[in-house]
Amino acid sequence: MRHVFGSASFLLLAACSSSLTEATFPTGSQTAISSRDLAAILVVDEDHGAVARFDVAGGTVVSTEVGVQPERIARAGKLVFVTLRGEGALAVLDDDGVSLRLREVVDVGAEPVGVVAREDGTRLYVALSQENAVVELDGESFAELQRWSVGGQPSWLALHPSGRSVFVASAMGGLLTRIDVTSPTPQAVALPKPTGAGTEGTDRLSARLTGDLWISSDGETLAVPGLFVDNLTPADDPDSGTAVVSSGYASSNAIVTSRFNPAVVVVPLDDLGGVAGDARAMFLAGESPIKAGGEIVRSYPTSVTIAPRGDVAVVTMESSATAVVVSLVPLDNGADGSGDTGFTDIGPTNEGFSMVSAVFTSMSAGPHGAVFLDDDVAFVDNFLDRSLREIDVGSAREAINVGLASPSGDFSASMEGGAVFAGITDRLSDEQEAGRLLFYSAVSSKMAADGAGVSCSTCHFDGRNDGLTWSFVDAQLQTPSLAAAIAETAPYTWTSGVDTLAAEALVTSQGRMGGTSLTTADAKGIAAFITGLPAVRVATAGLDPAALARGQALFESSAVGCADCHPAPLYTDNQNHDIYGLLGVNTPSLVGISASSPYLHDGAAGTLRDVLRSAADGAMGSTGELTAAEVDDLESFLLSL
Repeated sequence: MRHVFGSASFLLLAACSSSLTEATFPTGSQTAISSRDLAAILVVDEDHGAVARFDVAGGTVVSTEVGVQPERIARAGKLVFVTLRGEGALAVLDDDGVSLRLREVVDVGAEPVGVVAREDGTRLYVALSQENAVVELDGESFAELQRWSVGGQPSWLALHPSGRSVFVASAMGGLLTRIDVTSPTPQAVALPKPTGAGTEGTDRLSARLTGDLWISSDGETLAVPGLFVDNLTPADDPDSGTAVVSSGYASSNAIVTSRFNPAVVVVPLDDLGGVAGDARAMFLAGESPIKAGGEIVRSYPTSVTIAPRGDVAVVTMESSATAVVVSLVPLDNGADGSGDTGFTDIGPTNEGFSMVSAVFTSMSAGPHGAVFLDDDVAFVDNFLDRSLREIDVGSAREAINVGLASPSGDFSASMEGGAVFAGITDRLSDEQEAGRLLFYSAVSSKMAADGAGVSCSTCHFDGRNDGLTWSFVDAQLQTPSLAAAIAETAPYTWTSGVDTLAAEALVTSQGRMGGTSLTTADAKGIAAFITGLPAVRVATAGLDPAALARGQALFESSAVGCADCHPAPLYTDNQNHDIYGLLGVNTPSLVGISASSPYLHDGAAGTLRDVLRSAADGAMGSTGELTAAEVDDLESFLLSL
């Protein structure tokens, strides 16, 4: 059953409470949550369009199909809610304590990702990443009650226990936003600004938010996973003079600030979820037991889940096959930073990060979310092999407390993960599965140098792009999206001719990423995985068909000239052109362009309107003679591709 409701103008607020009745209730969007009776774990299975219900005591799994590309899961009472990114919808299921039953599917908008619910079930909130919006839904009728405009592809949500505040993390631009549900105007939340190693105070780190956030059950703490990236030091300059001591994207193989700096941003909150103080960034690089001899972990964190008592959190680090149990209390390292890691000249505290006591735990493949059943036990969802792995949080807490008591010693420890439960569903084809494992790995020596903390998925987040422009000695190049009929748009890279995706995987991993010994078969597997990435579900609601037709006519006209280099149906001529001072630029496809900002090879155009303005002089097409209304029509057409 599928239905769409018109918006309603009323708002119902139940009596507010600053804490939860159930301490394990999911305050943040996640790929896995506990059932209401805490007897099962409900896990999103994106590969097979399903939700799996894992019985913890019996070890049995019951899988329920829900739709195309399920993303995040929430619950309230007997109802379970799952966003369907590939359908622009929300699946509503009944949980009878044994299995899940699909009740209905409700259209909500383009590419929903995060979903959270009030504990009493009266309200739901959904992040519509391709509509740059967050919507409030009635918990019974699922009618849309309110909508807020939030930029940067809003993807992940957390709901304060009071029901008054919704926090939104956007995939692009490092945007953290607070929505007061009684106000139509969202508020930006300031992120901390670490400066980067060896830069004499110059801000060289770009903030990205990278996954699911969480609010403690008492409502006092918001925790947000993120990555602070040095994308300004040239990636092909071995003599940069910073801590980025290896070539390309590879980083220093030590627990110091470097090219990629994972962190959890912690924000203090008041009783209604208002920001009650400055945010701080807790540095998360450390040593994992994933490899013999250790492995420096510094890849992007994908989720943070705070324990019921609020003292520690579990952070998943997808590409490092690692989960981190981390204290939410910072270490006191002294004014000179002498207690951080022994590297006092480029130590994290000297660069603006907080140091924390943490335990690094090896996981299976692709840890993506964590679930607490009580204060001492958590389960981690490993999405690449559809498995759950148990973490002994109680033992980790003991090790953390030792670190808190003696901050002059080691600030981190490691332990092996507990029992691994069987995979929940079948896998992809063998070739795609092998390629996906490599695409998401920052710890395979085939893909990246030890300690680099970089994987294909670091820059091509969700198989698309990270919204960043990277510096090279001779050019500034932004990360291109891989979700645009990529198999048919050779050549690859911004310049020169790499004719196959497999060749591009070899060039990038063995060059910039510092990997070694990637085989041709490995590279073909990566290409097979990339080729199967889902296309962008473009937000077409509200676009005027007449305006689209006029825009298409302008796009295809000889006077404007867009179609000369971007002909349908791929919207690329697959040729090289000298443009904007760069020689041999490969024409990118415009399919799904609405989801791939910024634009132009150097990221100089932040919006499609900026692209059209830059074409006014005839250097790339010619829009200089168009009226404002015609530019509107042309932009609408581009947004629809």
